[in-house]
Amino acid sequence: RHLMQRLDGNGRDVDVRLFRGDLPTTVLHAHPGEQVQVRATGSVQNADLGTNIVQVLLGVDTKVSAELYEGIPRTKEAFERKVNIRAPEQGGIYMIWKSLWERYTMEQALRDFSL
Repeated sequence: RHLMQRLDGNGRDVDVRLFRGDLPTTVLHAHPGEQVQVRATGSVQNADLGTNIVQVLLGVDTKVSAELYEGIPRTKEAFERKVNIRAPEQGGIYMIWKSLWERYTMEQALRDFSL
């Protein structure tokens, strides 16, 4: 099952899935501050085969956990990354989510994410 999938208002198609080992997961259990390794796979596509530069970030709560993709996905472009997600220091239940940006660089997307 897909962790996250949407066709946003601008026609971009973004799909992200998380795996622990070979098993897909939508829930990660961790102690406060613990680092959990997952494999993130997915795809991204610009609307109308556009030429926008796109970044896909993975977030936990209000912080970026991983940079998943940066490029110009004219057709549906797949990505796969092994990433380490650090659990927040305060115990609790937190949402894992994706964030799609159209910036010239990943640094700009990361800066704007934190504003």
